[in-house]
Amino acid sequence: MNEPELKPLRFDTRVRLAIFAPIGRLLMRFGYQPFAERCSWCHKDLPGGAASYINGRRVCDHCAERGRRRMVRAAWAYVSLSAVLIIVTGTGVVMSFRRGDPDAWEILPIMIAVSFSPLVLLWGVLRTMKAANKHAEEHELAVVRFSALRAFLKESIPGDGL
Repeated sequence: MNEPELKPLRFDTRVRLAIFAPIGRLLMRFGYQPFAERCSWCHKDLPGGAASYINGRRVCDHCAERGRRRMVRAAWAYVSLSAVLIIVTGTGVVMSFRRGDPDAWEILPIMIAVSFSPLVLLWGVLRTMKAANKHAEEHELAVVRFSALRAFLKESIPGDGL
């Protein structure tokens, strides 16, 4: 079988590697621990299993409550923005019909889309956050299972350098 021919990397690729490859090492040097039992926001230690997730990040109960309050305020802001847009666009459409604009029927679907766009965006953000939380929880469970399997193998197979 023929050996694949290796081509040298392009100059810009080598520069990118030289710049971005050490970032992971620097993060570890400055204390970043991706699977640490800490809150992602306040960096307090978390007891095992006492974590909540916000946007895929592991947080303590205090930060989870703060995040929940922030999200509720943001959701109400989106709902009130939609209400204001519905009132303004409704007024504009009614005024167009009163004037006898022939294009009023064409602008009506656009105005409806503009009015309800904040609610659609809010729905999309919430759905994305729930998916990120579910993915983070599944990922953490997989890490815990792998750690348990690794500990079991280390105990049962002496001399293995896992």
